[in-house]
Amino acid sequence: MGRRFRPPPPAPSKPRMECTLQEHLANVKEQQESKSASAKLAEWEKNNSQGENDLDGPVLSEAQRTTPAGPAMPEKGKKKKKDKEHDKKKKKRNKKKEKKTKDKDKKKKKKKKTSSSSSSSSSSGKVAA
Repeated sequence: MGRRFRPPPPAPSKPRMECTLQEHLANVKEQQESKSASAKLAEWEKNNSQGENDLDGPVLSEAQRTTPAGPAMPEKGKKKKKDKEHDKKKKKRNKKKEKKTKDKDKKKKKKKKTSSSSSSSSSSGKVAA
């Protein structure tokens, strides 16, 4: 026959705790509070704040205080060549649009004059007859 089944040896006993249950619960609670995001944020703000000077805005890290993020803003006074050409094209387009609208208005006025004169002559003709 085969070998006889024997269970594995039991796990070694754990060492006795050095603190009472209340002390242990206090320690666990403290660890959980220190793990929370708000506690970490408060700690970071405490480390990076400059005291009374930070009350007017957000708390910035050391790197953010020294240089602003992103590329530098271009100066507004100088226009690039492309921008100038673009502005010229826009002006031309606007002039063409204005001219078209003026031409349309003139045509409408002419139509009104011709239609009103023809209708007035026909109406005056009826009165005379």
